[in-house]
Amino acid sequence: QKTIKMNAKHCIAVPGSTNCTEELHYNVHNLYGFSESKMTSEVASEFMGKRPLLISRSTFPGSGKVTGMWLGDNKSLWQD
Repeated sequence: QKTIKMNAKHCIAVPGSTNCTEELHYNVHNLYGFSESKMTSEVASEFMGKRPLLISRSTFPGSGKVTGMWLGDNKSLWQD
């Protein structure tokens, strides 16, 4: 396997608590990439004074507001 199984569970921290809530990997897959794209867009906007052009391979619902989705290597192969 090259990735986490979609039925794996993540423990997501509850703000202000030592507890966490479990979430299936299927529901949060690419959420990290979305967070990175959002922050990059905010910082680039402040720095350049205009909306940046960002392209990401790791998108999540709502990503279109801050980044485009790149599908450029849909024919690549993993070499073991």
